[in-house]
Amino acid sequence: MTGKVKFLDDHNVNPLVKEDKIFQASLDEFSCNNFESASLNSILKAIKMNKGSFYYRFYDKTDLYLSMIHRIGLDKLDFFMEHPMPSTDTSDFFGYLKQMSIMSLKYAHHEPRYSSFFRFYLGESENMKNLIISCFPDFGKDFLMSLIENGKKDNQFNPIYSTDFIHTTVSIYLNNIDKLIEADMDEKDMLKEVDQLIRFLKSGLS
Repeated sequence: MTGKVKFLDDHNVNPLVKEDKIFQASLDEFSCNNFESASLNSILKAIKMNKGSFYYRFYDKTDLYLSMIHRIGLDKLDFFMEHPMPSTDTSDFFGYLKQMSIMSLKYAHHEPRYSSFFRFYLGESENMKNLIISCFPDFGKDFLMSLIENGKKDNQFNPIYSTDFIHTTVSIYLNNIDKLIEADMDEKDMLKEVDQLIRFLKSGLS
C-alpha cells in the first residue's frame, strides 16, 4: 500500500475522469468487495486493458482505489450542485437532518453502487481511512460532527447523550436510509417516511 496517487504527483487530471470505462469497471468491483478482496485482474479483464497500460495510468491497486474515491467525490459535488438543498440554515439540527435525508435518498437512487461502496469503506482499516484523508484532506472534514456540536451548544439534544453517541446514531441512520425506503414508493410516501424517521430520532435524542 504505497499511498501515492500518480495523477497528483504528475499534476494531471484524474484518469478516471477522462476514461469513464475504467471508473465504471472499478466501481463495479469495489462496490461488491472490500479493498483487499477486490481484484485488479477482474477490472482489467472487464475493460480489456493490459497491465502495461494500467501502470502507465496508476501506480498500483491502492492508487486506483484512491483515484476512484476522488472521482466519486467530484460526482457527488456535481450532484449536489445540480440538486441544491432548499435551505442552508443549520441552526435547526433536526430540520436540517431532514433535508440531508432527502438528499441522501436522491443520491442513493442516482447511483446505488455508491451506497454499496461506502458501506464497504466503513469497514476498511483505520490505516486505509487515514491514507485517504492524507491524500484528500477535505474527505476527513466531518460536517455532521460540527452540526451536532452546534446543536449541543443550542441545547437541541438531551445532555445525557454524548456527542459521539449522537454522531454514531445519526450516521447509522444516514448511511442506511436507502434501506428504509421501499423501491416502489413515490416521492410523497418517501417524504412521509422521512418525516416519521426524523420524529423518531428527535423524540429519542432531543
